[in-house]
Amino acid sequence: MSENTLGQNKTLMYLLIAVAVLLVAVIGVLVAQSRSGVPAPDPAATGQAAEDAAANSPQPPQGGGEFDAATATKVPAGKTPEEFLKGYYEAVKSGDYAAAYECLPAANKANQDEKSFGEQLAGYGITGYSMDEPTTEGDEMTIVAYQETGFGNFGTAWTFVKDGDAWLVKGKAMAGMK
Repeated sequence: MSENTLGQNKTLMYLLIAVAVLLVAVIGVLVAQSRSGVPAPDPAATGQAAEDAAANSPQPPQGGGEFDAATATKVPAGKTPEEFLKGYYEAVKSGDYAAAYECLPAANKANQDEKSFGEQLAGYGITGYSMDEPTTEGDEMTIVAYQETGFGNFGTAWTFVKDGDAWLVKGKAMAGMK
C-alpha cells in the first residue's frame, strides 16, 4: 500500500472512532432522559429554530414528582443562584462529582445515585461552561447554563424558587445546544 492510502485509512479509522464515541454519548443522554421521565427530543425538531425554542422554553424539571420545598436542595445562605451554579460547574469541570451531586435538585438525586451520576458526567468530557443571564418571573429564577464538551455545548435550564430569604433548587431540564 502507498503511504497516501495508509494515511487515508488512518483518517477514516479516526473518523469512525469519533462517530462511535458520539453515538455512545447520545445513547447515554437518551438513557438518562428515559430514567428521569423526560421525553426524548423530537427527531423532527431540528435546526436553529428548534434549538432556540428549546433554550427559551425549558422542559419541566427532571426527576418526576412534585416539587417539595421541605426536601428541596437549598442554595447556601449568602450565595446567589448564579454563584451556586458556578460552584456546580466548577466541581463538574474539576471532576469533583460528589460536590456537584450535592447541588442537584432533590428529584434528580432521588432518581440517580452519586456513583452513576459521576460516571455519566465523566463520560461527557466536560471542559468548561458558560451561563446566560438569569430570567426572573415572580419568585422563580431560571438560568440556562451550557456544558462545553468535545461534542458541543449542551444546555441545561436550572430553576430556582425563592423561599423567604433563601433560594431552593426547584429543577433542571435539558435546554438545547449552543
